[in-house]
Amino acid sequence: MKTKLILTFGLLAASFTASAAVVTMTSSPASRVRLEGDSTIHPFWSEASSFTAVLTLDAPGTAAAAVSAAVSEGKPATLRVTIPVANLKSEHSGLDKNLRKALMADKHPDIVYTLDRYQILSGKDALRLETWGTLTIAGKTQPEVLKASATIVSDRFVIDGEQSLLMTDFGVKPPTMMLGAVKTADKIVVKYHLVFEPANK
Repeated sequence: MKTKLILTFGLLAASFTASAAVVTMTSSPASRVRLEGDSTIHPFWSEASSFTAVLTLDAPGTAAAAVSAAVSEGKPATLRVTIPVANLKSEHSGLDKNLRKALMADKHPDIVYTLDRYQILSGKDALRLETWGTLTIAGKTQPEVLKASATIVSDRFVIDGEQSLLMTDFGVKPPTMMLGAVKTADKIVVKYHLVFEPANK
């Protein structure tokens, strides 16, 4: 009887440990964050391909299917995306320089998004998510509600979405070019493609 009790408690403990495991995923080099805007002459864009996104999740493993299943069940998760302003690049070095200046990169070198919570809107394999979190740009933090999709692509857990922002909401003066002759619009669209892989890969 004593042996059976020990075995039962051991199995319960092992089951609890497996179900409560927290896995860590990081963004792969295939990830991208892109800013798109308009100006008095033509649209512009700036893209970062070198940044960090760290996802932690209560999941039974790091396989994309296990992570997706955990998200579909609304398991606890954290996400922090850190984008060095210096890594935002466009086709025009002058725009890059003015953007870094507008974002006060010398004082606030990173753009940071932190997830607070999320919920599933629809889907099972291809999930539609709504997230609540904070976004910090040029040292100013604002709450942001985002809608995104989560899918499995080539055995990778992928989050895609976009969000419109006003630069002035973060105390940023829209950058100019050609001694102020070319002015950029206040509104920008942030598009993100986050491809996750196990942190210890």
